Amino acid sequence: MHNVEILLDFVQDPYFTDATVAKEQGIIGQEIQMYDDDPGWRAYTSVLANLYPNHPLSQDIAGTVASISEITPDILRAMHAAFYHPTNMVLTVVGNFDADELIRVVADNQAGKAEVVAPQDRITHSDYDLSVVQPYSVKRMDIVRPKGYVGLKGATSIGEDAAGLRLELATRLFLELIFGDSGHTYADWYDTGVIDDTFGYEFTVGRGYNFALFSGDATDPNRMTNAIMQALHGFEDNPDVNADRLARLVKASLGKYFASLNSLETIANQLASRAFGTTNMFDYPAIMADMRLDEVVAAGRQLVNDDGVTILHMLPATEEEA
Repeated sequence: MHNVEILLDFVQDPYFTDATVAKEQGIIGQEIQMYDDDPGWRAYTSVLANLYPNHPLSQDIAGTVASISEITPDILRAMHAAFYHPTNMVLTVVGNFDADELIRVVADNQAGKAEVVAPQDRITHSDYDLSVVQPYSVKRMDIVRPKGYVGLKGATSIGEDAAGLRLELATRLFLELIFGDSGHTYADWYDTGVIDDTFGYEFTVGRGYNFALFSGDATDPNRMTNAIMQALHGFEDNPDVNADRLARLVKASLGKYFASLNSLETIANQLASRAFGTTNMFDYPAIMADMRLDEVVAAGRQLVNDDGVTILHMLPATEEEA
């Protein structure tokens, strides 16, 4: 249990000095500059800025070289006291251990810690407003092959309860039905050169926001992003949207889920990621096994809205836009 005590002390007993902060500012400054040179990261953050211009998501989480230079040990200590508070934390432990002994170790460790200030409420910045979305932008960098991105802003809140988890999973299945690499759409696009093997999509859910993102390298990014939009508009006529394919995707997803239980790290990460809601990773199988095509289609209808779309093309610095 000694390692658990080290972890608790590491998180709750900060050590900030002028020297350590200055050293870290230099390291983070180099990381910021490195990401500024990364076309994929620049495009990703630009898409978020297009979707959420009035939300913290529009700002790079690392800040800027100028903004981090203003951080002092006093600022860090105040931030830590306000937010790194036991009432805002969850300890997740997975493995072969005595639960009663672990509880005793944690209780003894916490008993010796004094609360400096009262915890601050966690602030949620919700943004489901589609009217602010910037529909199109172009970025240029020193790249050889262009990139295309389609961002799709969710207009419906996805909560941290069972209904929210069900909607999230239904939306993920919807995207896999249309754009998964085992479907006809992906195969046709790949065979005709619309996409290459860099194409992919993701669906991100956070407190107060959710969005889908499609991206990839393409000889003609306009052709690729147009194809994505056509697939979204015509998804209800897509032959891959059927109960048999959905059943296969559900089985595949459940297979990956049960295989993931062989990893203690995966279990811990999944439990921790839903620690502040009313569901956890063990609710996943029952919801997936009960998923119906009609609710997957309904999730797609809810997500697909032209008002929530942004398209971004990343082009070589010397290339003219098509």
